[in-house]
Amino acid sequence: MTGHGRLDLLAIGNALVDIFCFTDEELAPSFALHPNNTVHVSAERLDEILPALPQAILVSGGSAANAAKAAASLGLSCAFAGCTGTIEREKDSWALQFERDLHDYGVTCYLESRNGTTGRCLVIRMPGSLTSTACAPSAASLFRNDQIPEILIMATRIVLLDGQVLKHHDLTDRLIELCARHKVPLAIDVSTTVIAAEYAGTILEALHRTDCILFANEEECLVLANRWGRDPEAFIHPPREGDFPAAYLAALTASPGPYPCIVRKRGAIGADAWRNGRHFSAPAELVTVLDDTAAGDVFAGAFLSAELSGMDTEPALHFANKAAASALGVPGSRLDKSEFTELARTLHHRNQTIQNS
Repeated sequence: MTGHGRLDLLAIGNALVDIFCFTDEELAPSFALHPNNTVHVSAERLDEILPALPQAILVSGGSAANAAKAAASLGLSCAFAGCTGTIEREKDSWALQFERDLHDYGVTCYLESRNGTTGRCLVIRMPGSLTSTACAPSAASLFRNDQIPEILIMATRIVLLDGQVLKHHDLTDRLIELCARHKVPLAIDVSTTVIAAEYAGTILEALHRTDCILFANEEECLVLANRWGRDPEAFIHPPREGDFPAAYLAALTASPGPYPCIVRKRGAIGADAWRNGRHFSAPAELVTVLDDTAAGDVFAGAFLSAELSGMDTEPALHFANKAAASALGVPGSRLDKSEFTELARTLHHRNQTIQNS
């Protein structure tokens, strides 16, 4: 990887406080929320719901912040950039909760305040693996186009971008330009199939112009492959047979240009990746699942940590799967620090081996 500096990872994304409620009742319908569905609501509506929740658990969230927490827990120097809210010109309690939690995991925060309240997301876990999610982004999505200083990009080894930030065209274009200019690798976590469909062109531009690592789940990969497949110049050798997105992504990474790595997160199946036209895979760890909200984000943070340590692609997939498995037993990104200390020793040993070789 190219691009070295004082900061290992800069994560840019929506600053959210995740609120978890684990209940033995089908509680969501009483709040007009539907099982196995995600909706956007106002912050005021969430404030109405919260007092009725039994034993709510608060954890800093948002995919970029979750990944930064994982990487910091693995011993990397990490920072997060985003937006929180204000009430009467002071940081609101949600902003303080978010910032305290990231600091507790060793993540430096570059937060800008916006009018309104800090974004938050309610996750209600019910019997029968039913889940209802209500998200109120509020101030989290109010980025300025020049919010991230160029000097911060220059001082970073790798930048991680939450797919939600792609909605901010000017900011995204500027970040791609800065990463390309200063040869800083750019990682993008696609986030949703809607993002994949609407911003496939922007993602392809990032792949063309930067040393890019792309994270996407199976559905997002399929959407991207279909969108890019309409562009005859997207790759040189079209796939002939087999799994369409897999064959397409293999061909894409073998094309002239950067295209260093596309990682497909497959949940209980595990994960695979394409680099230079080659395919790598690793099965998931078998664990009991309490909550899978942040598992994919933790996977991304751990994979990037392994990359920065010099680990090859396939071992990095295995390592990231282990980290993600640890996240499945806790609410969101409330990571077990002792487990990540053990995982960090793997990276430290790897670095020592490389230095001594």
